[in-house]
Amino acid sequence: MTYKSFFLTTLLSFFMLSPAYAKNYVYLGGAGHIGINKDRVSLDDEKYEKESDLLGTNIRLGVLLNPRHRIECSQSRYKLKYDDASVFNTGTDTEEEITGINLNYIYVIHLKDKNYKRIKPFVMAGAGYYTYSNSADKFKDNKEDLEGVALNLGLGFYFLINDYVELDLAYKGHYIKWANMAVYNKEYEIEFTEEIHTLSIGINVKF
Repeated sequence: MTYKSFFLTTLLSFFMLSPAYAKNYVYLGGAGHIGINKDRVSLDDEKYEKESDLLGTNIRLGVLLNPRHRIECSQSRYKLKYDDASVFNTGTDTEEEITGINLNYIYVIHLKDKNYKRIKPFVMAGAGYYTYSNSADKFKDNKEDLEGVALNLGLGFYFLINDYVELDLAYKGHYIKWANMAVYNKEYEIEFTEEIHTLSIGINVKF
């Protein structure tokens, strides 16, 4: 089973099972991200690192299993902006794009102080499937865009506006292991990992 098939199967199971377990709300939301991206590339015992700025967006659908526990799936899109050539180029192409789907578990902490009853800290962990857009064009031996799996971690705060609307401010990190790429008539393989660190601001609407 490929990475993509695994995640599509998992997400389909999530959509089928979530209504049965959701005791409170289903919510729909989105967020904007700003942050940095770190590439680490290894080719024939030579290692390279490159850093870029990024801007991103995501849309998400979540289920509140109870007031403390949530399951959330999301689709993310990140634009990477390099100071010079990107990790795949030696020319003047300084922008790249990666997209992904994520399935995350969120634990919400309820503060005992009544003065902060509308502020809810949370921690997040999960996994994702990502695609490096147009990467197939960079290497003649690769017919499909680069795919990878991600470990997702995050923490932040929910700010409850009312019973149906909440804002969130969070740090989120993705640690992506891309599939190895064969180049130069399959004589060498490139090992490629990526770290994404973002600050995000979002909104959820509960139904």
